Amino acid sequence: TDPYTAKDLIHEMRSSRRNRVGRVLPTTRSYTLAISVCRRACDFETAEFLLQDSIHGVGITHPNVYMYSAAIWTAESCSLVDEALNLLEQMKNNKCKPNAITYNGVLSAVAQAGRIQTALQLFIEMKTDGIKTDKQIFTCLVDVMHNNDNETSDSFLSENNHLNITQLKYLETILDWMDDDDYSTEIGGPVLRALIEEYGRDKTRFEDALRLFRKMTTSFPGPTNEPGLVL
Repeated sequence: TDPYTAKDLIHEMRSSRRNRVGRVLPTTRSYTLAISVCRRACDFETAEFLLQDSIHGVGITHPNVYMYSAAIWTAESCSLVDEALNLLEQMKNNKCKPNAITYNGVLSAVAQAGRIQTALQLFIEMKTDGIKTDKQIFTCLVDVMHNNDNETSDSFLSENNHLNITQLKYLETILDWMDDDDYSTEIGGPVLRALIEEYGRDKTRFEDALRLFRKMTTSFPGPTNEPGLVL
């Protein structure tokens, strides 16, 4: 279906035949599905309308994590990074805890825009809040480097974080926050490989590359599935 049809169905459920016995009211799942339709059509305006409209549903005081996540992924599909970040802040203000799917959507949008420091900030937030990371998260953390433009405005930096960050420092900071489970190439492989390659550009950092590789193979013995990780 299309976003307008989804919007009309929600409206019909909410407002038509008000006195009908056994009428079906929209639920959080109804809104989540309707917003997901907007993602496929890249219609953020309708997704945002549905998100705000949901508070009129019976028993819905605030959008839940699935509704917010669907809206964030709609913003990501439309390459609207600021809107995705604003929705994340809105979630927090409404005491709705983001999950891994939420952060995947925000980080994917941030990666498209090349906002390297915002990506790092979001990753640290995930780790601080105990949200489990996966390979998609680490893929986004590497993608943001490839899309980084020094002239890109990063308005979500804190006031005490004005300096540009090098790719090496960025990757090493991610490494500092990684758990033992993240050292699996099936999870943290994209970042681990990028860091080893970065070390490889500097002959004085060979021991660092070797130490990292040994850490990976010690934590998860056996062959890796990542090409190019043989030293």
